[in-house]
Amino acid sequence: MAKPDLCARVMSLDRNIMGAFLLRNGTLDQWKMRKGLKLPEPEKVSTMMFQRTLVHTLLKEREEYVGRMQYNLTSYDQVDIFHFSLEEPRDNYPLLLVTVKKPYDHELLVAKVLRTVKGWHQTKWT
Repeated sequence: MAKPDLCARVMSLDRNIMGAFLLRNGTLDQWKMRKGLKLPEPEKVSTMMFQRTLVHTLLKEREEYVGRMQYNLTSYDQVDIFHFSLEEPRDNYPLLLVTVKKPYDHELLVAKVLRTVKGWHQTKWT
């Protein structure tokens, strides 16, 4: 069995999740979006992913003082964007971005994503 697609699993958690994006080294490694939604042009996506990776990297620098980062939230009028920290080697700066349309149950969604990420890490590669 191959390692399951984390983005597909996350997308199945809540109908308000608009997209899930797995980044490694600031590069989009895998992604899923709701039907009918499209990514912006490649240059814009590249810039957005770089910005998210930079924010994530800065937040992770505090871990030695405050413990492991679980997630970070950027909230806009219509959507929220979560940065979930992944338990992978730090040198590839792994990051899961989840974009959610409002309204939704914040605590329930976070709990589901964290549980899904943990289960995904426990799945073995073949």
